[in-house]
Amino acid sequence: MDRDQSPVSKSFISQDGTPNLQLRPYQHEMLEKSIQKNTIVALVWFLAPNVALAEQQHNVLSEHLPSFQTRLLTGADGVERWGKQKIWDEVLHNIRIVVSTYQVTSHLHAQRPPFRSWTKVLLDALGHGFVRMKRLALIVFDEAHHCTANHPANRIMQNFYHRSVNGVPNENPAILGLTASPVINKKYRGLEVLERNLDAVSSTPKLHREVMLQHVHQPKLLSLRYPSLAFDMQVPETLKILRRVYVNLDIEEDPYVIKLKEASPSTKNSSLLREVLLNHKTYCQAQIKGLLGKAEHVQLELGSWATEFFIRACVENFSKATAKDDYTTFDALEAAEKSYIKSAFRSFQISTPNGQDLKDDTQISPKVKSLIDFLETEARVDFSGLVFVQTRAAVAVLSHIISRHSRTRDSFSVGTFVGASSTFAKKSTIGELVNLKNQTETLEDLRLGRRNLIIATSALEEGIDIAACNYVLCFEKPPNLKSFIQRRGRARKSESTYAIMFEEGIDSEAMSLWRDLEDEMRQAYMDDMRRLQKIQDLESQEEGGREFRVESTGAMLTLDGAVPHLHHFCATLTQTQYADARPIFTFSKSAMKGHTDGVTARVLLPSSVHKDVQEACSSSSWRTEKLAKKDAAFEAYIALYRAGLVDDHLLPMRFDPEAEEARSAIEKRCNLAEVPAQLDVWSSLVAYKWQGQPRLYESSVIISYEGVAVSRMLMILPLALPSIIDFALHWDKTKSFSVMITPGRSAPYDEERMALYTQCTAVLLRSIYKARMESDRTDFACIFIPNNIKDVPLWLEKVGELSPARTLLEMGISQPQIGLIYDIKNNRTRHIFHGVEPMPNDTQEDSLKGPQVLSGEYVDNGLCLKVTKLPKRADFLHKIMHQNSNADKDMEIKYLYLSPSRCEVDNLPFEFSRFVMFIPSIMHQVELYLAAECCRNSLLSSVQLNDLNLLITATTASAAAEQSNYQRLEFLGDSILKLFTSLTLMAEHLNWHEGYLSGKKDHTVSNARLASAAIQLGLAPYIRTVPFTGLRWRPLYVSKLMNNPLNENREMSTKTLADIVEALIGASYIDGGPKKVLRCLAIFLPEIPWPPLSQQTQKLYNTYDISIQYPPNFALLECLINHTFTAKALLVEALTHPSHHGPNTSASYQRLEFLGDSVLDNIIVTTAYSHQPTIPILALHLIRTALVNASFLAFVCLTHSIPTTRSDPISDRDGNFSTVKITTAVQIWRFMRHAVPEIRQAQQSCVASYNSLHEDILTALSLGQCYPWALLCRLNAPKFFSDLIESLIGAIYIDTCGSMAACESFLEHLGVMRYLRRVMDGDVALLHPKEEVGQLAGIEKVKYVVKIEERKEEEEKGRRLNCEIWVGQRMVVKVGDGVSRIEVETKAAEEAVRVLKEEIWETAEEMTEEMTQKTAEVTIGETMQSKADNRGRKRQRTS
Repeated sequence: MDRDQSPVSKSFISQDGTPNLQLRPYQHEMLEKSIQKNTIVALVWFLAPNVALAEQQHNVLSEHLPSFQTRLLTGADGVERWGKQKIWDEVLHNIRIVVSTYQVTSHLHAQRPPFRSWTKVLLDALGHGFVRMKRLALIVFDEAHHCTANHPANRIMQNFYHRSVNGVPNENPAILGLTASPVINKKYRGLEVLERNLDAVSSTPKLHREVMLQHVHQPKLLSLRYPSLAFDMQVPETLKILRRVYVNLDIEEDPYVIKLKEASPSTKNSSLLREVLLNHKTYCQAQIKGLLGKAEHVQLELGSWATEFFIRACVENFSKATAKDDYTTFDALEAAEKSYIKSAFRSFQISTPNGQDLKDDTQISPKVKSLIDFLETEARVDFSGLVFVQTRAAVAVLSHIISRHSRTRDSFSVGTFVGASSTFAKKSTIGELVNLKNQTETLEDLRLGRRNLIIATSALEEGIDIAACNYVLCFEKPPNLKSFIQRRGRARKSESTYAIMFEEGIDSEAMSLWRDLEDEMRQAYMDDMRRLQKIQDLESQEEGGREFRVESTGAMLTLDGAVPHLHHFCATLTQTQYADARPIFTFSKSAMKGHTDGVTARVLLPSSVHKDVQEACSSSSWRTEKLAKKDAAFEAYIALYRAGLVDDHLLPMRFDPEAEEARSAIEKRCNLAEVPAQLDVWSSLVAYKWQGQPRLYESSVIISYEGVAVSRMLMILPLALPSIIDFALHWDKTKSFSVMITPGRSAPYDEERMALYTQCTAVLLRSIYKARMESDRTDFACIFIPNNIKDVPLWLEKVGELSPARTLLEMGISQPQIGLIYDIKNNRTRHIFHGVEPMPNDTQEDSLKGPQVLSGEYVDNGLCLKVTKLPKRADFLHKIMHQNSNADKDMEIKYLYLSPSRCEVDNLPFEFSRFVMFIPSIMHQVELYLAAECCRNSLLSSVQLNDLNLLITATTASAAAEQSNYQRLEFLGDSILKLFTSLTLMAEHLNWHEGYLSGKKDHTVSNARLASAAIQLGLAPYIRTVPFTGLRWRPLYVSKLMNNPLNENREMSTKTLADIVEALIGASYIDGGPKKVLRCLAIFLPEIPWPPLSQQTQKLYNTYDISIQYPPNFALLECLINHTFTAKALLVEALTHPSHHGPNTSASYQRLEFLGDSVLDNIIVTTAYSHQPTIPILALHLIRTALVNASFLAFVCLTHSIPTTRSDPISDRDGNFSTVKITTAVQIWRFMRHAVPEIRQAQQSCVASYNSLHEDILTALSLGQCYPWALLCRLNAPKFFSDLIESLIGAIYIDTCGSMAACESFLEHLGVMRYLRRVMDGDVALLHPKEEVGQLAGIEKVKYVVKIEERKEEEEKGRRLNCEIWVGQRMVVKVGDGVSRIEVETKAAEEAVRVLKEEIWETAEEMTEEMTQKTAEVTIGETMQSKADNRGRKRQRTS
């Protein structure tokens, strides 16, 4: 692939600084040739030449394909003893990928001396019928050049693949051979033989050669000579001792000989005993002889110091193991044999292995000295090298020498690598020093630069993936051409060196061979360079003059500008972590006029681009790849333009830049708009209706208390009320009335009757609002009269005057129709009558309102009027809040006692005066309904709303301070608007990628767009922002209303305007479901077509080919998510990461995630909104944030799993095999299809965090009182975890043609709905700690200071963060060990909340103690004063 490093694209680099794993063009060319058919994998068998490579391939496949169960089979599994079909069936049950070595060497422990039998895992499994060819879908031969002659790989192909049964070919699997060296000798036609054996075609990069030359570097071949090994080197004492030990071994004392002697006599045992006594082939003899042989080789190759170290280390290892009775290390030996060897070693004393540094070269061989000289000369900062040696002992000892030598120890960090045994019975031997467990870390250390030199055997020659090196050295000459080529391939860095060590005066013929090969490589390299220069010369010439012009704008596209244009388009796509958004170019050969060879190009755009324009080819053949590439980019960009993905200026689309700028401004400040004043229905509607002799509408006004009607009145207007009006009026802190106003019955206009009604209204209003009335006006805008009055003139005559209060005493205190009490001597203050009572003894002077003037019998009786002050309130729609912390004391009624002689009583019963006090509140409610009716019949006429209360709530801003406002409906409408817009845009623009969809959606639902629609359509007058208080209320007169000047415009937040639109959408949804929502959307957003949801979902569903099948492991995924897809392609797309390119990849999950995000939000919002009891708006927002945030969804993705079983083989003491079932959990994330190793690393890192945190998070979610914000942040989960949940929701929504129930069922299955129910019950504190810190800090500024921790422990990997929280000028807390900024800030905020709350509690306790003390002092003083006052009043009455 050709991903240009263009100015508009970013080079994707992994977190550790290493380049991302991306196929290069010549690699992509070979891959495409190997993919000839689409095979649904039943079982893939991957064959590797050695255990180390098999283990590495198994690890890579397991990590990159976590949803597929894989199994590694080597000799360590005892495969040769699996003699039953049942074991094979159980071991391969649920397994999709098997990785094994070609062959297994088996030591049969039952026979002495041991001999070998070769077990070919797959070959024998096929031969015995345990595995059938038809069960395999693909066989991968790694290092496929081995597939010749009698090699197991070739026998598999010849005996089972090429054979046919009864003339009918077998159902053969696909074959994929992988090799960098298809020819490993100089035999003619060797490649053809290999192709025939594998039934394959060899694919090498015929194109992209100039690209390949830029990445494949030929190393410099160097011969490193050393003096002859025939040197006089002193033999160390330890080697002499080891020789004597071996020579002095008594074969008669050997445990194996003793065992044979003690065995029952038989011809077989006798013959075996004689043979052993003659050849001395026993395990003990073999162990010591093997150690001696390795020591002799070390002495010859490496020198005496190395031999001394080797023998000491081997004997010390064996002695330690036997001293601890640790027979597991050498369990190939029996206990008696170990004791025998131990006693042999005890016959001489061997001290601790030499741990001293090498200071000179006198004790090392000339060959090692030459190596040390070379390493010292070439040592540099960026050194990265391999040294190949012949034996495992040489690996261990040579690495120790380089680590200890004074000239190399400071420059090189040395690691080791040897081949792992493929033998079931083979265990450690005495001469084994290399620790195999650390080998994987060794290769990783080389890649990361923690080590710069690896000593290895030939096991590292082929197959195993290691970092590129700039030095490769062969300590011995390569044994064959294959080894020479394989080792040379390890020196892949630029300007690298490939050195081979030769003994002076010897191997001249071999050296000549290597020189000839080097000359051939150099010549080929120069030829390639000349070809590359020729290509570059051709590309510098201008060819072709293609151009494309847009007539409407004059924009033009040329060949030279096509590639930058295409890169610019890709750069505007949604940038996703781990995904490279650059276009991929590939090339192929084709005929060209006038030339023998031509080149055509194909460009592949990222998977987020629609499949119809995702790929384009050059229109013709070109002389060079560069020109073909331009042509392919030209064709691709024209296709993007014709598909509507590029505008007429040939630029990627933008959605109203002005609106985007306005939206950004709104986020920075509260943007205000000048809008018309709030609609006044009395002047604009009611007053005009009174003109002439209109038809009247009499509405019944019933005021009830505790279900009993206490007042019945009629309200007369020139228009009918739209509906019954119900509301509550709050008289005081404890007493509330319910009011019901009926729409009213129609009646003709009658002047005489209207005159009486006007007088009634004037009498009523005069009882409360006399000072605010205009005596010359009687044309009231709203008429009120008592209901069911037969004789209106008589009623007016009775209630029109005031009477002396003494009449109350004459009438008796049982009179029910008592009006207001006027205190004549106190500015005619009005009071509410409660009865006549004797003057209380403790009544204070001021409660009698001055000196008492009592005369006649009333003086003797001492009677007073028990009253309370008439409230001055005019707003009875809002409850009175308790101002005293002691609510009971605050609700006490404070009675006053007035002398009757100083008072007058109104003849109008108090029930009418009380009603008049309610009139401002009643008229305000009527105004709300009339304004809402105007809005419903004009702007929203097409919606046909039924519930007018919803419309009133939706158009009432919080500033109006009404009992309800738009906030809850806006919360609902915001989610509905988001869902409907997302779905409509997806269905309307099937070829738009997620970036365009998000951009258009953001513009559509932006505050700027919605506010603009509200202003243009005239919604603003219907929005209530002015709070009702009633304090300045005056009777409304028609003549005055007609002459009222127009109200001035007002300023309103554009956010409020947008919120009202969303609230209206929410109201439409409650009133009539999706149908009315679409009508409402058509009013405010007419530029978008709004077809029925069913039509849109069906359109989306129809875009998927239901015949496409998913990978076989996805059947398990359907069980995991509890949904069976009818369109399988939806499930595949929902699990495809944007980084993935391959078969069945037409799109990534981004579009589905875009839709699923809206569906999830809508399910959470509608469920929480409908909950009873009603959840406050703040809690609703907190619930949504807690349930849809990425960290929570990632935890769900990591947690939800399904058990799956596999069978692992086990053996008993007798070597008999059986299987044991192992149950493992498979999570959703394991099925994600991706193509970069960084995702695998991110998954592993996140899973490691999850394993340490999931118990705490589960406990917090299940039982905790607080939402685990910090714990979820500490997961540090990449976004793709939450994306998978949302994309699956989107896929299910489309697959079920818009079934919210199916999506909700999926969320129920995941446990999301269960947790939603828990938080809706109010048992969990959901406020984010950072927000809570801000609340607790009050007006003080909160500052978060995040720093990188200094970590002293060298073994700690990765940086850690600490966070300080400052409130004002003091630091409240400091926490550390943060894995990310958001996590450490959240964790610090949680701790700060705890600290600040403790401080508040401590302060409150101190204040409570102080107040308690002061209250006690005041109470004592008041008590003493009260007693003194009572004594004084008694003395006055007595006198």
